[in-house]
Amino acid sequence: MLGKSRKDPAPGVEAMSPQVQELSKLWLLLAMRNLRSIVLVPADRKESAVEVARSLAEAGLRIRDGEVALLAMTGPQDYAATVRAVTGLSGQQGNGSPPRRLIVAIPSVLSEPLGLGVTHAADGTLLCVRVGKSRAASARRTSELVGRGRIAGCVLIR
Repeated sequence: MLGKSRKDPAPGVEAMSPQVQELSKLWLLLAMRNLRSIVLVPADRKESAVEVARSLAEAGLRIRDGEVALLAMTGPQDYAATVRAVTGLSGQQGNGSPPRRLIVAIPSVLSEPLGLGVTHAADGTLLCVRVGKSRAASARRTSELVGRGRIAGCVLIR
């Protein structure tokens, strides 16, 4: 028996961090459910889902070879345009074809209730909960507003 239990990556292949591995697994689980549009919503008012959405899109790009688009709502919000992008998957890539998957990060629906239109237009929503910071009551209220049946899962952020 050899002393190493973990395999080293092949020469020229970058090792994946545990976070990238977890997001890659999450990506594959979402792909198995055939969710083309996924909205990430923070559980609490003062939190953001942008970094998780960006990392998830990067994991998808590693797996899907560029068939992923990311829409991060960080400035003044145009919810109608975002709903159109989600329902039509209208985000265009360089070759002019729509992406296979669209990842959207929205602000908290507790502070921006118009974001609920985006969550209702999407195929699924991921609730982003920050460990030690998100309040349970806020997470519960967010899941009620989005609709428990629309939530595809929960991402715990450390």
